[in-house]
Amino acid sequence: MWPLDRPEPPGLADVLGGTGLEVVIAYRQAYPMVPPRIYPVDPRPEAVECTQHRWHVNGDGSLCQFQTDTVWDPRDSICGLFVKAAAWRVEYALMKAGVLNQMSLHGIVSDSAADHLITTASEKSDSGRDAVAPKIAGSAG
Repeated sequence: MWPLDRPEPPGLADVLGGTGLEVVIAYRQAYPMVPPRIYPVDPRPEAVECTQHRWHVNGDGSLCQFQTDTVWDPRDSICGLFVKAAAWRVEYALMKAGVLNQMSLHGIVSDSAADHLITTASEKSDSGRDAVAPKIAGSAG
């Protein structure tokens, strides 16, 4: 699930819960002059997340892929949008894990500053599991 041209940070599978991103792609009538919209299906952002810019989700539930639609070049391949969507999935998981307060301005595709947070989130979830395990084991005996 690591779509980027740099080493995958340790713990990515843990942070993503072993799942990738399922999407629906909507090609609008003016395509290719306007970019297609990408709607995450699994995981699906909560309704409140579609009202806050920090999640990079538009009000209609589609991913915010560009600062403005004018950034899209009709000659561009949709493959670039798939990479951005996959990178959004990683940042979304970091937000859900509580190690990131808002998604980066240009996304982790071009900004590696949050890569280390993947390992941090993985370690955080591991320590949470470790804290729960003794309670479960202790209550069984």
